This record gives sequence, structure tokens and C-alpha cells, in this order.
Amino acid sequence: MPKLDRYLTREFTQSLFATLVVLGIISLGGVFADLLGEIARGKVPAGLLLSQLGLRLINFLPILLPLALMLGLLLALGRMYRDSEMPVLASIGVGPRRLLRPVLWVTIPVVVVVGVCALWLGPAARKLGNQMVWEANRNLLLTGLEPGRFTALPNGGGVVYVGEMSADGRTFSRMFVHRRGRPHRREHLEDRRAAPGPGRHALPAPGRRLPRGRPGERGPRLSPDALRAQ
Repeated sequence: MPKLDRYLTREFTQSLFATLVVLGIISLGGVFADLLGEIARGKVPAGLLLSQLGLRLINFLPILLPLALMLGLLLALGRMYRDSEMPVLASIGVGPRRLLRPVLWVTIPVVVVVGVCALWLGPAARKLGNQMVWEANRNLLLTGLEPGRFTALPNGGGVVYVGEMSADGRTFSRMFVHRRGRPHRREHLEDRRAAPGPGRHALPAPGRRLPRGRPGERGPRLSPDALRAQ
């Protein structure tokens, strides 16, 4: 590669990298704020913050890279015009067509990365992120439940109590759920031995004693079956 092409390619690449870093920091702030909002609403477990942040940034690359390429080339050419490098190159016979080769050396890898991210990495990252959230929601340990402690549901939705839990957090026993829907309506659910999932909860049988307590409290007190759904 001629020295001129190496020089121009280096200048274009440096401008592209600097622009990509700035745009990446701005996008990172937006993605981080959206992710914190989803965590606050209980849609994403807090333990998956960093992993979800990295996976979601991959989906932004097809948007950031073309914009960073355009701005980087404009900044590099603008600096060369400002420093009178372009008039010097024009005086020795280097025209706009001669600049296409270093531009292509920078553009082609960016186009390849954008295509890979848009067609393969982006969908794979989105699928992996959704799967991680689904698995984490099934895992009682990641959702913040702890055996023998009352845990408040997000947004004041109620209280959950788990008497026993397996080491991996996938199965439990003696579960008690107090949910608040409409005013003055309560539901109390219990399961003797089950894994989290639909159709695994049942109303307690008559005469069964249910735990009582407050969120974060240990050592539950038992109450008669009068605490059933009202």
C-alpha cells in the first residue's frame, strides 16, 4: 500500500474510532436508563444488569457504525482542509477519485460488521437476552426470594413467602402468596412441592395453617385457615 493510502486510512480510522466512542457513550447512557426502568418495574432481574446491557448494545451497532463512519470521514476531511492538506494533495495531482481507495479500506470492514450484527449477532443477542430473563424469572434465587423470609412483590403487588427452596432455586415447598388486586381483595396461594410455572399454585386446603409476617421478616408466625381469599 502506498504511503499516501496508509496515511489517509490511518486518519480515517482514527476519526471513525473517536466518533464511535462518543456515540457509544451516549447510546450506553440511554440503554442503561431504559434497563434501569425495566428493573424498577420488575421486568428484568437486577442481577442481569451488566449482561443485558452488553447484549442490547450489540443491537445498536448497526445504527451506530454507519453514523460513526459518516461523521468520522467528515471530521477527517474537514481537518485536512483546515490544515491545508487537501490543497497540497490537489496540487500534486491527487483528486477525489484517488481518495476512494483509502475510503474503501475503512468502509468495507464497517459494512461487513454492520451486516453481521444486523443479520446474525443482533437477533442472537436479543434471543439470548430474552432467554436469560426468562430463566432468571424462573429461578427464585435471582428474583430475590429467600426461604424463610417474606418478600414484597414489585409495585406493591403483594407478599411472597417460601418455606423451603432447593439449592438451585428452581423448586420450592410451602409457598404462600398474598396478592392485592382490586381494593379489599386478597388471594392466598400455597404449593406443597413444585417448580415455578403456570398452573403450579393451589388454594390451601381447609384447616391448613399459613405463615404470617411482614416483608423482610424472619421466623413466620402461623395463622389458621381464616386467612384464605376474601
